[in-house]
Amino acid sequence: MQLPLPRFKHFMEGYRVGDGTHSGKNVGVKLNFVTVSEKLASDLTYALLRFGVVASLGKYTSRIKSRPGKTYPFFSLTAQGLSSYDILTWDTGVSQRLNAGRFGDLVWATITAIEPVETTPMVYDFSVPDCENFVAGTGVLAHNTYGERMRLSDGRVVPNFVGQALRGDPITVYGTGQQTRSFCYVSDLLEGIYRLSMSEHGGPMNCGNPTERTMLEFAEEIKKATGSDSPIVFEPLPTADDPKQRKPDISKAKEWLGWEPVVSLEEGLKRTIAYFKTVL
Repeated sequence: MQLPLPRFKHFMEGYRVGDGTHSGKNVGVKLNFVTVSEKLASDLTYALLRFGVVASLGKYTSRIKSRPGKTYPFFSLTAQGLSSYDILTWDTGVSQRLNAGRFGDLVWATITAIEPVETTPMVYDFSVPDCENFVAGTGVLAHNTYGERMRLSDGRVVPNFVGQALRGDPITVYGTGQQTRSFCYVSDLLEGIYRLSMSEHGGPMNCGNPTERTMLEFAEEIKKATGSDSPIVFEPLPTADDPKQRKPDISKAKEWLGWEPVVSLEEGLKRTIAYFKTVL
């Protein structure tokens, strides 16, 4: 992923040719990349983004007539509307005409300008695994948002802890559990986004709950809220750079928008846990 584009293009072209989806009616119309690996599908999505190409990603199943009743899942990435379908020319520039603003969990927007912004140690940054970190230049910086309709398998701490507690599994705390997080209920975040969109301010602006809790304290709160007897177990930190503290500075949101979170963690967890019980 970190190769210079003039070299990286050869890897992408090699995968495209080897994948076997480079002939027939797709030539000059769209590019397809197929894999049975969800991780590779995600990596290919970000690989295409390095060239500025946005691909739609879908999960499908195939069947073999000789094996009725058995299905084989796979992932397919499709890139269309390109100025060139020759990957070996992409390092010199490729443009794309997009006809939608959202592909699954991937949302795109046109970059009109890049400007330095004032940050503090408490400004939350967005990171892409194996790629560089970056801070959003305008708009809302969200911090540990939670609430109904989260996916139990998305890997974030709220669904992880709640899912483990409701199933009676051990609740996994990484490291010593003394790292802190600040949790903001989704309706509070939406109110902040709405107020910012209706104001004359463009951001960047933190919208989060500044009340900190250690991960160990949070695990205990989840046990209490779910009535679970799950033990708390400790595992090594998955990454050495796991943040020790996350606490948003919402002074701008208070001053400019008159906004601050109003839903307590206890109430937010009550609503969220009730939802998770319906999907387990």
